Amino acid sequence: MESEPEIDNDSDAPRMSDSDSAGEYKSGDADDAGNPFNEDSDLDRIQDYESDFSQAMSLISGMERSQTMAAHNPVATEDSIHNRQLSSEEQDDFFNSVPPIIPPYPTVTLEDVLDEEFDLPGTNPNLVDEVSSSMGSEILYPSTPSMSSEHEDEDSDTHEDTVIPDLPTGLKFLEKCACQPFTIRELLSYALYDTKTSKGVSQDAMSDIEFMLRGLSDIKPYDYRTTEKRLRERTGIEPISYDCCINSCFCYADSELVPCPTCKHPRFKLDDNGKKTPYERFVYKPLTSRLRLQYANPRRAAKFIRYRKLIQLHGYVSQQKIRQENTATELASHINDGVYDWWNGELCQHLVQEKGLFDCETDIAMTFSTDGVTIFESNLPFSVWPLVLTNMNLPPSERVKEENLLLAGVIPGPKAPVNLDSFLIPLVEEFLMLEKGVAAWNGNQKTPFVLKAHIVIVSADQPAREKLMGMMGGGTYCNCFYCNSKGIHNGQVVYYPFTPPTDVPLAQLQKITAAGRNLTKYNPAELPMRSDYLHRMQATMADAQVPNSKSVQKDHGVKRLPILSRLKSIDFPRSFPIDAMHLFYANVVPDLFKHFRGRFFKASAGQQEENARNEGNNLNNGVQTVPPKLRKDKKFEATDDAYNVKPAAWAQIGKDMHASRGLIPGKFGENVRDITKCYHLFKSSEWSKFAHVYSPVYLKSHLPSNIYNAYIGLVDAMGIACDYEFMASDIQKCRNLIVKFLNIYEQEFYQLKYNRMGAMLSVFHILAHVPDCMQWNGPMRSYWQFPMERVVGVLSANVASRVDPNSNMANKILQREWLNNVLFTDINSEYIWNNTADKTLSKTLIRILVAKRDKIDLLPLLNQEPTTANRGLLKRQREPMDLLDGKKIEVQMDNTCRDCVFNLIVSEGNVIMKSQIPTTMKTWGRLYISDDVEVSSMNRKVENSTRDSTTVRYEAMGTKGQITSRYGQVIQFFTVDISGGENKFAFIKEIKIHKEGRLLYKALGEAKFVVRVECIKELVGRIICDKKEYIIASDTSLIAHFSILVTDIPHNVYVSQTT
Repeated sequence: MESEPEIDNDSDAPRMSDSDSAGEYKSGDADDAGNPFNEDSDLDRIQDYESDFSQAMSLISGMERSQTMAAHNPVATEDSIHNRQLSSEEQDDFFNSVPPIIPPYPTVTLEDVLDEEFDLPGTNPNLVDEVSSSMGSEILYPSTPSMSSEHEDEDSDTHEDTVIPDLPTGLKFLEKCACQPFTIRELLSYALYDTKTSKGVSQDAMSDIEFMLRGLSDIKPYDYRTTEKRLRERTGIEPISYDCCINSCFCYADSELVPCPTCKHPRFKLDDNGKKTPYERFVYKPLTSRLRLQYANPRRAAKFIRYRKLIQLHGYVSQQKIRQENTATELASHINDGVYDWWNGELCQHLVQEKGLFDCETDIAMTFSTDGVTIFESNLPFSVWPLVLTNMNLPPSERVKEENLLLAGVIPGPKAPVNLDSFLIPLVEEFLMLEKGVAAWNGNQKTPFVLKAHIVIVSADQPAREKLMGMMGGGTYCNCFYCNSKGIHNGQVVYYPFTPPTDVPLAQLQKITAAGRNLTKYNPAELPMRSDYLHRMQATMADAQVPNSKSVQKDHGVKRLPILSRLKSIDFPRSFPIDAMHLFYANVVPDLFKHFRGRFFKASAGQQEENARNEGNNLNNGVQTVPPKLRKDKKFEATDDAYNVKPAAWAQIGKDMHASRGLIPGKFGENVRDITKCYHLFKSSEWSKFAHVYSPVYLKSHLPSNIYNAYIGLVDAMGIACDYEFMASDIQKCRNLIVKFLNIYEQEFYQLKYNRMGAMLSVFHILAHVPDCMQWNGPMRSYWQFPMERVVGVLSANVASRVDPNSNMANKILQREWLNNVLFTDINSEYIWNNTADKTLSKTLIRILVAKRDKIDLLPLLNQEPTTANRGLLKRQREPMDLLDGKKIEVQMDNTCRDCVFNLIVSEGNVIMKSQIPTTMKTWGRLYISDDVEVSSMNRKVENSTRDSTTVRYEAMGTKGQITSRYGQVIQFFTVDISGGENKFAFIKEIKIHKEGRLLYKALGEAKFVVRVECIKELVGRIICDKKEYIIASDTSLIAHFSILVTDIPHNVYVSQTT
């Protein structure tokens, strides 16, 4: 009998992909009941290889490797410094042995506060030379901070008015680094340095600027090298350099190997003097100094602790969410049922209760993210792998901002790393140290403490996750990261249906049987999940030289135990959640679009040729005609599938999308594009817009009701998973919607046919695990990969050299981290405002340094009255419902508008005469709502603006006293002084709407009336479909996901109506 074809299980080798979309996922699921093809559960096999596991462990104990089981399951020390208050003498002893905020960092154990020191790999001077000269500045490692410099001029100013907190003796390095108030000379030097590095200004141009400044002021800025030295000393950020392979295969962080173990390329090159120089270097930027520095800043430290307390101890569900789905009486019962962040998830509770982590309010949780990104393309694409960390102690809206993303380094290009673990050695070693604790200063509480930080989430796309988890990768039978379900081999590729096809060819069935496999049916709602214990056991066996290690690799898809497993906070698979960006918007939605346009099942060249011959077999007077030429593939095909949208319908959809461009506000992001012409250029953000905003409108009349409803259910599930918040009950709701979609998908798209099994890509299997990731780690937007796009933008903008881009990027990233973190160094930040001599100059300099990074909220600007020094910054701060672009003179109010104002005030229960309403008003052009969202008025002409931002959703009182949502276009904003107070109004032309299922579209008839600006709740847009204008929000076109649920919309009741 013919055996089953062998599958290449090496995840690092090229392999056939199930999808042409980037970042594809693989996975599967099981239901044992009543299935003749069912195989035994993996849990029943544990006893079969317990002895093999013991044998593997005995072999591993003799190997030279860092991933031992002792490191995977460290025992927490009983005594803790957090259980008692340190005396002043102990505090001095504690910090006297603490070196400056420069690696190597001190390790703080729980028995003794500071008993030993750990060095990061490479701090041995024999292994780490000076940072590459191409870094552009003199960077020494290690060095002791000192605010003096050999490059400073003799007339350098000194910090005469230094404001130093009362610190323990051992924290004198803070006085040198973090406690020195800024001087005007420093601010000027940093502002010039920031301009030079961020704008790419040449050194000659900067010299000319400095020359002109000297003529205008007596303050002389530091030279370039001195400025860098002071930045380095203030922040304590020192890079560490490691040799690596020129082909990005391997990093020699803890290895003395000479040739690359993968490609055998030499490690060193010899110069004319015989000196060895590495071909390439990986520059790592330690995080400990940055975390210490931020905790030393009072406001930053308070934010770290306050947010975690709010979320972890009390839970959170906004009033808005409660209003959508519950009555006011249910508020108390649901407020603690909310899932707002990772701190509310199952994994956090496990780490706290089972592993004893996060026992102190100052402990920090981090998300680690990496991915291969293409920086530029020459003859071949040049891609690098950034190592990015996100601080989970910051609110979700802040942690993903560019200035808050912590870049630990960039794995050099041009190729993807073969041995990714070797590049992660410095990161893991540092977090092993942070796991035990390092000495730090709490600027908010003015006390020393033990700073601990843990990586709790690893975010990556499917190829990167394979490397980070030590999995076999695509093309294997057990490919899923989260469960033990098995795929089916069709002779070429492994696919992952939940239900096996009913028409498997006998020959293929015999191959499957000969290989010892069965066809198993899985229930998407109940999958045979992996566990941390089993995963580590299987990985240890697969990586050891035991008789059945290859069988373990093939049966369980696990190849080795990765270096991240050394961290106590890592749990397999819960610490590796699904990335929503790649799963939803780079795979599932584009694949469904292929189905809808009839191009998912592509006809092979042989099939086309056979079809052409059949079409040409028509006889003409007994003579066979010449077969027609093979036609080119069409972008849109008409098929017999029920879900197929015909090419003519797509053509009309494309025209309607193009016609809607002027009706979508600019604040909604990228404008809509004709999908029939530009779908191949769509990015993940555009596929997200298509799924949530456009497709519910454009596909409604073209899909059968069962398929459309299942698709909308999937859209709802994606919206719940990526929402800012949800309740625990929403997880089950999301699971039900996904299972319903998967059932319809198998019935209508896959149809349980062997020749259509290609529809069951792994990405559709992994959809079933979305609710699991929500339960483990909270909302998926907390750990998706969209922030990586910002990092790509930073890296792309900073590549000024294509001759040596790796060193150029390393230098630019270091400069970025210096400038982002120097803002935290002035602990007494009020000193800038109160003690700087030149207020006018300080205003300009601080604008350059801080206003560009004002989301960091370092300076206490909001609590100050505007002064000459800070007025330029304070006017940038806007409050909700602020009116903008006001006219300086009042204008005459027409009678219609005046009548509306009078009727509105009377309807609010006020007693007033119409004569008390002024006849003049002050007009305004825009209204600031919140989160940088502004509403424009129809009377305001915006230059070069082709997108309408005048349509709003507002709330008004209905006939029965209920609050209802209505829609209209703002004609103008105006203010009127009534009874000595300013009243803000909006003059609105109402849009009557009709409901079509869960969609809203504009109807005929309109009226004009006045509302208070506080009633305006949201900016909305419109899209054209079949000559109707449908209402859309920024992230959806479905009513149930608008900010307030619309249950009944009266069409004949208006506030202060006038026709």
